[in-house]
Amino acid sequence: MAGTGDQLPCMVERAAELGLGDSVRFTGYLPDEDVDDLYAETDVFVLSSVSEPFGLTPLEALSRRVPVIVTRQSGVAEVLTLCPKYDYWYTEALANKALALLRSPALRRQLAEAGRLELEGMRWGRRAAALLDLYRELA
Repeated sequence: MAGTGDQLPCMVERAAELGLGDSVRFTGYLPDEDVDDLYAETDVFVLSSVSEPFGLTPLEALSRRVPVIVTRQSGVAEVLTLCPKYDYWYTEALANKALALLRSPALRRQLAEAGRLELEGMRWGRRAAALLDLYRELA
């Protein structure tokens, strides 16, 4: 788990209580040069946020062929149509989705590729061209 925040101490404590100390690594803040290494080790990326206005990190994960799960409440859920989503407060749904991906390498590969293709369609040039076409149509 990368990053910092006010919930980090509680999460570290909870992981210890559950006996997950050997399975979860809390990195804290990571400099850019370490981010690629972490994504290379990642099987599933989860954006578990109730207040992330957009969230670039799921897009970073997809660009590195890591499947993502996001909350429906995050802004990025509006543009990522092919990734699994769950309601922030329904943690059992997150657990079920994460376990399904962790248990199925084929599903992880399929979602990672679908996400990468979806990401390709988000290029600014394509979005700008579509907007210009709309302007011309309305003019």
